[in-house]
Order: sequence, then C-alpha cells, then structure tokens
Amino acid sequence: WYQRRVHGGTVPAPAPEPAVEEPHVGDATCTAGTGATLTDAECTARGIVDAATCDVETDGTVCAYVAAACADDGNACTTNTATDGVCATANVADTTSCDDGDDTTEEDVCTSGTCAGTA
Repeated sequence: WYQRRVHGGTVPAPAPEPAVEEPHVGDATCTAGTGATLTDAECTARGIVDAATCDVETDGTVCAYVAAACADDGNACTTNTATDGVCATANVADTTSCDDGDDTTEEDVCTSGTCAGTA
C-alpha cells in the first residue's frame, strides 16, 4: 500500500477510480443470475425473446435478462431494431427523403437502403 509523507505523518494514496462499465450494445442476453444456480448456457437456453422468458422467477436470482440495445449504423436509409431479442438492420421504405452529403445532387431519397440524389 502506497503512502506519501507529509509534515508530521503519512496520507494514504488516493483510491483508484472505479471502472466505468460500458452500456450493453447488441442482442439481448440471458445469463446466470445473482444466485448462480444455472450456468450462462442454461439461462441462454431459456431464451432471449423477453424478460419473462429468461427470468421466469422475476427477480434475477436464477437468470438475468438484459434487453437488446441495437447500435445505430448511422445510415438514414436503414433502421436497427430487435426482433425476439436479436438485432437486425432493415431498409426504410424506398423514396424516403435523406441527405447523401453531395451538394451537387438534389431530391435525395433512399433506394434499397442507400441514399442518393440526382445530378
């Protein structure tokens, strides 16, 4: 344990900063709960569709559910959503307005998940 000397005594080293937990991104998970009576694999076998399927006991002790958090891919012509706990990307409707970032085009619209305008 590190200590530094100051006038007439020592002062303990400052406590380390706590680790910052990154938010969950991706498909839903169903993993072993706080009681750990089942393994992660056994909990996953219960399903990731929703919390009721995973955490049958509703208290997180046997299995713990974390909902899907689908990352935005930054494409205005797609959506990123979860179906039954699994993230997927889908195209928005063709002719949806967008901005292709090209100042020399106009009437930019989505077509099959791609934004483009006409010159």
